[in-house]
Amino acid sequence: MNKLIITAHPNPHGFTHKIAERFVKVSEEKGHECYVMNLYCDEWKQDYLMLGEDNKPLADPKKAAVQEKIKWADELVFIFPLRRFDAPAVLKNWLDVNMTTKFAYIYRPGNLLPQRLLLGKTARVIFTAGAPWRVLWTWGLMLLFTWFFTRMFYTGLSLLSWTPFGKVPVRRSLEEREKMLAKVRRIASK
Repeated sequence: MNKLIITAHPNPHGFTHKIAERFVKVSEEKGHECYVMNLYCDEWKQDYLMLGEDNKPLADPKKAAVQEKIKWADELVFIFPLRRFDAPAVLKNWLDVNMTTKFAYIYRPGNLLPQRLLLGKTARVIFTAGAPWRVLWTWGLMLLFTWFFTRMFYTGLSLLSWTPFGKVPVRRSLEEREKMLAKVRRIASK
């Protein structure tokens, strides 16, 4: 299985990247091929979506390469820190620029819902937050709804797991972080 891991954290030494490293290590031990796409690296950083006078997106030189990676992947794994109860802007932009009509979905005349073009691919979402579990549970349901319906369902991606880790930034000990990484190991082993 090919796994595309999409990370969106500005600190390359942050815990988000430790999660991604553990996910890759375990997946590769299981014989999967992995590729990490760090949205803060120059190689994958994309300008924000801009439309021309014809209301069509302006050319993005990296879009074709990103979409090729999405086509290559059987599973997309999104790993990010929560920002104002959603994904960071760089990840939302990545979705806007790359998960476009005619690539991820297409509307057909007379149909209410789009034809989903990424059917057969799976996705996992792992995110960190400073908020405690109780806050993540209540507000996180709205985020799950947003991700499931607007970012997964419309494209055809099947959401396999949704994993929030609360109270992460400075409130977790090394022992607690190791427990979280053990959970990542279990998820990546599936």
